[in-house]
Amino acid sequence: MHTLKHYLSLLCCCLLVFSAQAQTTNDDLQQVLQRLDRGESAEHMLINLSDINFATGTSTLEAGARTYLDQVAKLLRSVPNMSLLIKGHADNTGSATVNQRLSEERAKAVRNYLSAQNISFERLSDQGFGSSLPVADNQTAEGRAQNRRVELEILKKETAKTLQDIIVLRNGERIGALVRMFDQNRVVYRQFSDMTEQQIAVSKVERIRYADGREVVFTATETPKPEKPASASKSTFKFNPFAQSEAFHPGQFVLGLGLGVENNIGIKMRTNKLKVPPVWMVMELPLRHNIGVGFSAGVMMWSPKGSDGNEAFAYYSIAPRVAYHFNLGRKVDLYAGLAVAGRMVTLEVDREPAPLSVSNRKVDAMLFGGMRYYFNPTFGIYGEYGSDNVACARLGIAMRFGQ
Repeated sequence: MHTLKHYLSLLCCCLLVFSAQAQTTNDDLQQVLQRLDRGESAEHMLINLSDINFATGTSTLEAGARTYLDQVAKLLRSVPNMSLLIKGHADNTGSATVNQRLSEERAKAVRNYLSAQNISFERLSDQGFGSSLPVADNQTAEGRAQNRRVELEILKKETAKTLQDIIVLRNGERIGALVRMFDQNRVVYRQFSDMTEQQIAVSKVERIRYADGREVVFTATETPKPEKPASASKSTFKFNPFAQSEAFHPGQFVLGLGLGVENNIGIKMRTNKLKVPPVWMVMELPLRHNIGVGFSAGVMMWSPKGSDGNEAFAYYSIAPRVAYHFNLGRKVDLYAGLAVAGRMVTLEVDREPAPLSVSNRKVDAMLFGGMRYYFNPTFGIYGEYGSDNVACARLGIAMRFGQ
């Protein structure tokens, strides 16, 4: 009987620990959402993922952890300025080397799972601390259970001022949200605990503070009046070219495919037969802020009419390049940059007694410019002009991947 009571007491303790931990993780996430909704800072808040979410002594995520991390991924998708530092911890059981390795592997497992949920890897970082940072007494089973944990520390993007947009009301209250739009009568926004679209009358709003530092002030007559940052220079432009581009920013990848409107070396259809028209591609990654790096490449093949097909010309180009992207909203990506283009033209002649092969190469630097227009977050069209490819004027489709 005494033994039975002992096991029942132990079982109750385990259930209480499990229940309390589940409540803690859910509470952590709810507190983050509430602070975001109130327009308060959630930076450096911790979300605790405890040891019970891993198979004992391993870095294998349990089903409960994956379900909870799905909620964390949903939060990251709804707050584009948020990133995470994933910190792994262990208790003092075992050697320091084993504890350090296990804490690192658990942090990496969480990072890899979130990345698999379409969260950009650049928004996630991981670090293992072994048993060096206990939060409870390692002399007790309960304390060791608390020390075996993975913590998710909330950070914000380097270029953002706040994690969320903040709507300041005339009565002093604040609403944290993603502001969708505003006009003379209303402000439309979405909050984080409930992503349904909401709106509020402009007459109740004093100002909007955007996450990137911009402010819009509403006068008593309900006419919105944008405030210029103190450091901004006077300009007649309706956009700030130094603000972070909404259409091109870190965490994305752009691929473009298209045709040249007219080739660079004057090959005409009336005197030549095109085997491959001027086709080209471009790949670009955001480096930081509005700067993108990548390369473009193109090819064209033709033969003179009346040559009986024994003469074949080919034109190839490849150009590493860097571009600056201006801020014109979420749909329009205007950019200009510099490329170093390598080009080669070859001639192959099938003749007797021996075939002839001739090539000419050239490398030079040149400017280019272009504009992309996106119909949705992934797909758009764009055009470029510049001598860094097989054609000066180029048109094509653009595909944008990432957050």
